[in-house]
Order: sequence, then C-alpha cells, then structure tokens
Amino acid sequence: LDHFGLGGTSEIRLDLQAPDSAVLQINGKRLPDGFRGTYFDDIPILVRATPRLGYTFSHWETRSTVVSSEKLVSTGSVWKYSDTGADLGAAWQQTGYADTAWPSGPAQLGYGDGDEATVVGYGGDADRRHITTYFRKSFQLTDVTRFHSLSLFLLVDDGAVAYLNGQEIARFGMPSGSIYSATPASQGNENSFAEFQVSPDRLKSGVNTLAVEIHQSGRGSSDISFDCSLSGETSAVAQTKRVDTPEVEITPSGDVQLTAFLNAAATTVADPIVITEINFASAPEADSDDWIELYNRTTTAIDLTGWQFTDGAGHAYVFPAETVLWPNSYLVLCQDRIKFKAVHPDVKNRLGNFGFGLSGDGESLRVLDPKNKVIDQVDYKSVAPWPQTARGTGYTIELMDASSDNNLGKNWRALTPFGTPGTAHK
Repeated sequence: LDHFGLGGTSEIRLDLQAPDSAVLQINGKRLPDGFRGTYFDDIPILVRATPRLGYTFSHWETRSTVVSSEKLVSTGSVWKYSDTGADLGAAWQQTGYADTAWPSGPAQLGYGDGDEATVVGYGGDADRRHITTYFRKSFQLTDVTRFHSLSLFLLVDDGAVAYLNGQEIARFGMPSGSIYSATPASQGNENSFAEFQVSPDRLKSGVNTLAVEIHQSGRGSSDISFDCSLSGETSAVAQTKRVDTPEVEITPSGDVQLTAFLNAAATTVADPIVITEINFASAPEADSDDWIELYNRTTTAIDLTGWQFTDGAGHAYVFPAETVLWPNSYLVLCQDRIKFKAVHPDVKNRLGNFGFGLSGDGESLRVLDPKNKVIDQVDYKSVAPWPQTARGTGYTIELMDASSDNNLGKNWRALTPFGTPGTAHK
C-alpha cells in the first residue's frame, strides 16, 4: 500500500436507527443495514441513505476513530548496506553493530531493473552473484510508550527477513527455520510489496535499528530490489458528528460508523408508482415486443420485492427480490428483454420477462403491492379519447404529466416513434 501511495485501510460500518427505513449505498452500490467493509484511507467515499416509502430522512450520526500515524522510516530513505557477499552471522542485526565503514545510499536499492536510486554490487560474476545483501537503518526515539501499533512495508525481490533491534519482525519469500547467508529465497518475487503488523514492544528509547537482509532465489538471478518503511500509530480519538443531508462524503483515516436516522412520514403520497408509458403493438420494423414504463413520483426509494404487474387476462409478473425503484426514477418492464434491448440498447433500467402480451384493443393493467393492494391501475383503450395512432405504427402511448390521472385517455398522447422508455417525456 505504501509503495503505491496508499496509507492503509479503515473499516466502514453502516446502520439504520429504524430497520428497513432506508436504502444504503456507498459510491452508488447498494449495501445492507449493518454492512461492514474495508476501504483505503485518505480516499473519499460517498455514502447515501435514501428513505423508503413511509419515511423521511432526518440525519446521519457519524462516529469516527481518528488515528495519528508517525513515519519512523520512510520509503526512499538512505540505508547503509553490505554487498560484499560475506556471511555476517547474526551480529549485524543488533543496534550496536559497527557499520560505519558500510557504504550508504537512498532507496530503492538493488541492481538489474534500471529503476534503482542506489545500485549495489553482486560480486562481479553474473553466474555466481551474492545470495545475500544486508541493509541497516537507525533512528532515534525518546518516548516509545505513545505507539500502540507498528506497520512495516517491504519492497522485495526476491526474499527478505527483517529485524528490529535484533529481533525478527517479518519474513517474506523465505523458508522457515534458520536463515544463513547462503540460504536462497524460496520463491522468485518480482518487486513484491508486503505489509506486516509489528508489536511496538520491539521499540526502545534511544537508538533503534531496522535491519533487512535481501536474498536471491539463486546465484544466477539477474536482479534484486529493496525499499522499506516503518510507521507507528500513536493515538486513536473518537469523534461524533451530525450531518443533516442524506448524502455525505467521508475520507477515512480510521474506522467510521455511520448511523442513518429517519422519521415516520406524517403523510404518504397517493399512487407512489404510476404507469407512464405503454407499448402494446410494436411496428414490424422495430419489434421490441410489449412493455410498460413505471415511474416513482416520490422522494423515497420503493422496494418492489414481491410486487406484481397484472393484465386483464389474469397474467401476473412478480418483481424479483431486491428490486428498488429510486426516487423520481423510471423502470421498464419488458415482455422480452432481448427484443427490447435490440430496439433500445441504451436503456439499462429494465426488467423482465413478464412473458405475456398486451392487448392491442386495450385492457386493464395494474400494479399491486405485496399485500395485493392496487397501487396503480390503467384501463387503456385504442379508441378516443385515448390516442388512436399507436397500434402497429411504432408509436407508444405516453402519459403527458406523471402527476395527472393516468386512467383518463385525454392525459395520454402518441407522439414519439418507438417511445421514450426509461426517460422523462418531453
């Protein structure tokens, strides 16, 4: 993460104070009440609570844990290194080891890739390169009690073992057991970046030394790479904040819990879902099969799970689970989605197949909720005062105003060839 400029991750939790009172989303993706997920720190995310039918939004309550982090060793730091091929045993891992004669240079250190800030040696023989190269970095601390966790990031090619003040804290791409100068890496990693959590008990007041040995997978390996950072988290402060808009942008830098508060609506909109467009007799040259358009004319999200669309012949289509019609949005129900898509490829808000045709002479279409309550009913006809030019011509009939009575023929028109499914009528 550190190698790609990403500083860490935080847990995001979403809750509803009243169950089933809203639809929750992060960056447009619908998520369940009680959702927990991990997101990158310092990257904004957009959280939204859309009220369900019968509720109005009140506010968000956000509880965040703000964590302070301190860089003890940064990527690109200057390291001392030993590239002689000598076996240094275990003494080189200790803070007091005499490394004054070692050369030094900024990371990335290595050879063979062309992206090194410091090129280290390998012994001169390309067929018998050194297996192990040693790196050391010291830093000073006065108060180690303020750290409650440490994060180590290693950029490695091929394998590595890291030590803090003489104690092993990380091993990557290396076999288990004792490690010697001649021990090859167990796998050929190419510039792999790994994160490790380290106990802050390994720190001490005064001089601290981070020591890393990089191992080749074999003497003929053509390159090595090394960079490293060590960060300490120093505090975690809980903060509570109220946000009065249903959409809130947060930039995590610690765990965040968001709870949406909604109130029961004093009144509800009559006929919240209305049929606004009907295609009952397609033109032969653009046969999309029959379809209808629904419109949510409320400011709330409506869960259509278990709702039904029926015709006058007793056919019924049951809406699948988790179907949500968003506020002031359209949804198209298709007799055949494949045929519909062939004529209207850009319409994404579609469902089907409802599998039965609509009468060219007119019939009764109804939308029912899960309790079989009629939410909307249109008894359309193909004679005046209903539009008379939609049968087999490629025209649909459109409700001119979604707030008008859609059971009156005078409120409909046949104006647009092939219709305007899923969009507002102009």
